[in-house]
Amino acid sequence: MDELLILPENTRLEKKFLSPENKVIEILQASMTEKKASEYVSGKSQYNMLQKIQDSFVTGSLAAYKDSQRTWVNDKSPPVKTVIGFVEPYRDTLGIRSEFEGITSSFANLLG
Repeated sequence: MDELLILPENTRLEKKFLSPENKVIEILQASMTEKKASEYVSGKSQYNMLQKIQDSFVTGSLAAYKDSQRTWVNDKSPPVKTVIGFVEPYRDTLGIRSEFEGITSSFANLLG
């Protein structure tokens, strides 16, 4: 992570309690360079998805994130599959949490 200048504080969300009634979840920073990532997309659909994900990282917009996932679902049989976002929700003692993960895979290479 140090080589890529991704610092630990750039990979977390922080929950702040401003008052008992007012909880705020701050996105500290999600490190993603759209220009760098767009060099490796396999088509317009993946490019659009990455732009929407980047927008959601920068603005914290849930609507932009959901829109990126709609684009992802409609991208049928891409040569390289990507998944990025909040997955595998589970309930813990503080409420509902979810893991954030990103993966990339090439099924043709796995099966071929």
